[in-house]
Amino acid sequence: MEIENRDHILSAIKYLSLRRVTPTRTELLKKWEKGEQLLDSVLGELVSTALIVQSDGVYSFTPEGRKLAQQNDAREFGTWLIAYEQSAAYREMCRQLYGSERCQLDMMTEVQLEKLLDVLHITKCKSILDVGCGTGALTEYIADHTDGNITGIDFSSEAIEFAQKRTKEKQDRISFQVMDMDEIDFPSNSFDTVLSIDTLYFVNDMYKPINAIRGSLQEQGQMGIFYSAKILVGEPKEMLRPENTRLAKALEKCGMQYETWDFTAEEKDLWKKSLNIAKELKNQFIEEGNLALYEGRINEATREIEFSDSERRRRYLYHVWL
Repeated sequence: MEIENRDHILSAIKYLSLRRVTPTRTELLKKWEKGEQLLDSVLGELVSTALIVQSDGVYSFTPEGRKLAQQNDAREFGTWLIAYEQSAAYREMCRQLYGSERCQLDMMTEVQLEKLLDVLHITKCKSILDVGCGTGALTEYIADHTDGNITGIDFSSEAIEFAQKRTKEKQDRISFQVMDMDEIDFPSNSFDTVLSIDTLYFVNDMYKPINAIRGSLQEQGQMGIFYSAKILVGEPKEMLRPENTRLAKALEKCGMQYETWDFTAEEKDLWKKSLNIAKELKNQFIEEGNLALYEGRINEATREIEFSDSERRRRYLYHVWL
């Protein structure tokens, strides 16, 4: 079995599972372009090598398979993050779209960022954790604008190494370390503020990281979370209410209180603007050899606009406290 084929199927199973789509052969075939016979062969070898199991037509990971899929995703994601940061076309797109060149992949506008900082009241004495920091551009921005001491974590060692090199002159107040959101592990009373900006979609069990973060907070600790809830076709729209999201259920299970602000309308406009700006910059992406970055943004924006137009997504800022 070729490693490329193995990793492709593992990533596809993980992708479908995170989006609450059952990983059946039919669904996997939609993400496979090499023919049904080869797909069946790869699936058979993955089962025989105990990386996945099949039950009633549904494929799922063994512990070893999940670990390998996570490692593959971390490596690939880190490569993409660095490519985005180094792309002049993408930096220009961010400047036009967000009003800054932080090379972010999230949908947090300057208005949303200002609201986040206003709600959290971050000061110099604050100890902050940024969950899912990527290459650390937002981590660095918040450290520079609040004088707080901040730690960024991400599952990609490539992204963390990039962030460390870029901020090496600021190590007195900014640090980064490799850590999976599904395996957050800090001593109690480590932080008084935790940030999660469009990152909690990628965890296997929402309760586990929220509970781990809760355990790391100081007595008067708080969290600031930007989260866009989405539902599948046919699911009730009541699931999009701020108190009914997966995040809200995990917060309640952990005994945490929260208040929310709705940024749905702004996000909808932002995705449409993102699509138009990317198209205008297509030639620049091509000239620098980054057509894949362009296509990735176009595909993502098109998909998210469909969710917005069908009213199957809502965006919230959650301010959370113990």
